[in-house]
Amino acid sequence: MSAFTRRFFSVTVSCVVAVLSCEPYAAAAAASSWENPTTVARMTPADAAVSRTGESAVALSSGNKVYVARRPAGAGWGTSELVGSAGGGGWAQVAYDRAGHVVVAWSDTTAAGTTVYSRRTLEDGAWGATEQVATRGIGQASYLQLAVSDSGAAVLGWVYTTPTRGRLLVNSRTAGGVWSSATRLGPAGQAHVALGNAGDAAVAVSTVQSKGDQSTEVLTLFRRSPGGVWGAGEEIARLPGITFAVGLPDVAVDKYGITTVVWRDQAEDGRWQVLAGRARRAADLRIVKRVAKHTGFAYESGPQLVSNPAGEVMLVTWTRGNGALAGRRWLSGGPHRNWGQVATLAPQNHDVLFWSTAMERNGRGVAVWTRGGWFGNDGLGVQARRMNKYGGWGPLTQVAPTRAHVLKPLAGEGANDSLAVWWQRRPSDRWVTRASAFLVE
Repeated sequence: MSAFTRRFFSVTVSCVVAVLSCEPYAAAAAASSWENPTTVARMTPADAAVSRTGESAVALSSGNKVYVARRPAGAGWGTSELVGSAGGGGWAQVAYDRAGHVVVAWSDTTAAGTTVYSRRTLEDGAWGATEQVATRGIGQASYLQLAVSDSGAAVLGWVYTTPTRGRLLVNSRTAGGVWSSATRLGPAGQAHVALGNAGDAAVAVSTVQSKGDQSTEVLTLFRRSPGGVWGAGEEIARLPGITFAVGLPDVAVDKYGITTVVWRDQAEDGRWQVLAGRARRAADLRIVKRVAKHTGFAYESGPQLVSNPAGEVMLVTWTRGNGALAGRRWLSGGPHRNWGQVATLAPQNHDVLFWSTAMERNGRGVAVWTRGGWFGNDGLGVQARRMNKYGGWGPLTQVAPTRAHVLKPLAGEGANDSLAVWWQRRPSDRWVTRASAFLVE
């Protein structure tokens, strides 16, 4: 699932800082630490995931090919496995279901058109046959977003772009079934998808629309019933005078079919804020909550929302526009209308632009980011911070030194272990995918 933007930080934080949640951190975590980074492959990382048994997977691209590297629990990284051709970048996505099967999806764009493919592993861990999800004679498939439920059902959203327009298309399949034909939901620039364990699905979309010399970012939510029927789009917000995506909504769906969506919006006084809305199955989006105020203006990096599979715990993270990274946890049945305190994860001098977050079944989470990375420059180092199942944040850790030139930080979480993956420039301008794991002993 993952779509993916990342953040990192490197300061020592104590419980006297009022904005941090300071529940005791898990004792088991104190006995463990992040491993020394290792090189996974001389390729570009696209997405990462960790299974509930502790196996890790990274989707990679090299030239016009897409690969997956896997690391079994308790072992090292295996040789990258070729899964298919991927002209046009591939936009590969990877995820696990509850049984530990890997699902990967990617696109292949050539002069003959564009095709979206998928593969999944079998019971013995070997790769199954390549499945054609959709194909078009012209245009490009990009911005793939994959969500896989515990059962193995999946939803895949992608943006189909031709010389005249961009459209959001969605395919789905039941556990063990075949991919459906594509459903066209509407115009789209960027989108995030979510799939609940009961079969409800949602897509949150950002589109910049122009009319004359005026442009507006339109945020829209599409929802699907457990029976597979997509409803009409619900407008979340309109941001006038926006020439590039800023609102960038993200979405999650719980086991009861309740959808949560978060986005950046502009308050009446002109200052930016992060809002969250919730909608029960077959009901309108409501219960809008201001998650954070005075967040500042930030582009390319909308708020991120991750949850455990049941949707009982969620984590929202965002940048404040001044380079700081912040987060806030939501807990079903928790105090203060379910929302915890705002936690400052990375200070202003980290100048965060790219970060990634992940969460597992028991509500543990991780945030990974690099310092800087603005205006095409490399990020500096990799920082990470882990959240225990009670919402307490552990110490900030320098996973890769600040002298490391880094892009594309990615996070994964599963079996109480955390994963950090990134793209690092080595001597002679050679780029490689590197990784480190925090393994709870």
